[in-house]
Amino acid sequence: MWMLIQALVESGCGVYATDCHKFAIQSRDRGIISPTESQMAVYRDLLEAEIKIIKPCLIVTFGNIAGTTVDFVETQGVHVLNLPHFSGLSQGNIKKYFNWPEEKQFPIEDQAACYFQTIIKNIRL
Repeated sequence: MWMLIQALVESGCGVYATDCHKFAIQSRDRGIISPTESQMAVYRDLLEAEIKIIKPCLIVTFGNIAGTTVDFVETQGVHVLNLPHFSGLSQGNIKKYFNWPEEKQFPIEDQAACYFQTIIKNIRL
């Protein structure tokens, strides 16, 4: 993720990174406790306020949770680009999204480059 952010910043893009879940609650056995609907409503309100203040030219979400959350947020007409979550668990989805051969390694540097090119292309739309 940081390779991607670094490439965007070096190319002159302003980047504001945030999270649709503003904090995580962990149980004593280290399991993550899913936020309640009322907590998610607060998160959405905070995200809407951030968007209103930042006024981005593009909102990029990573993964289904972020994409679904933004579906319920007022984005003030800003284009939203939903990309696969940038994680080891999502390698199959990432390869499929970028048409990378399943049997071929997909080095993190190449993944960051693919994300970068996709984001830059959408900024220019």
